[in-house]
Amino acid sequence: MSKLARFQRIHANYVAKQTRADQLREQVRQSWARACRFDGIDPDASTIVFSTGNPHRLTYDAALADLRDHLNA
Repeated sequence: MSKLARFQRIHANYVAKQTRADQLREQVRQSWARACRFDGIDPDASTIVFSTGNPHRLTYDAALADLRDHLNA
């Protein structure tokens, strides 16, 4: 494999990983906003505790775990 082909492959993999990370960050941001809105909490507050009945809390937790797993892969 030529150096150029190797570089292109590495670069394509890097771009794909960054694109996926950006998508996951957006999912985290959106689920955070929905969870805050559900509980009537300012998303910019320094301390936030979601209610146990907040269905978006689980979505937020899952999105954050997906992002963490992707970044650590």
